[in-house]
Amino acid sequence: MKTTKMLIMKKGQNWSIDAIVAVGIFVIALMFFLWNSGIFNQNQKVQDIGKEGDSALAKIDADKTNSPATFVTENSIDEKKLQAVSSLDYETLKSELGLKSDFCIHIEDENGNILNVSGSQVGIGSPRAVIGGTKCGQGS
Repeated sequence: MKTTKMLIMKKGQNWSIDAIVAVGIFVIALMFFLWNSGIFNQNQKVQDIGKEGDSALAKIDADKTNSPATFVTENSIDEKKLQAVSSLDYETLKSELGLKSDFCIHIEDENGNILNVSGSQVGIGSPRAVIGGTKCGQGS
């Protein structure tokens, strides 16, 4: 009787080829699903957007570039240039800044309060972006 129990226990602990193949297929399918859902490359997307933002920031600085989209000179905002930039068409400005993604340029004071860019216009950019509860480019 003892030998029968031992044989039964050993059978329960063996892995069959079918089980190993099934687990392998499941793991591959799970990795494929996660890859397609973007979980693995989400950090890359964030890094790409960060690089794009840094590039755009450099292009609005007159000390670094001579782009028509510049309005920052010596760490200060040139209000006349800011007015000229705010009057540019969204697609033109997006092209000048070399951006692929939607954007909104907004200005905050040292306390984090959002300042109007042009008259009552909250920001410059895509109306799809919302800044402080107001769509970018619209009045506060």
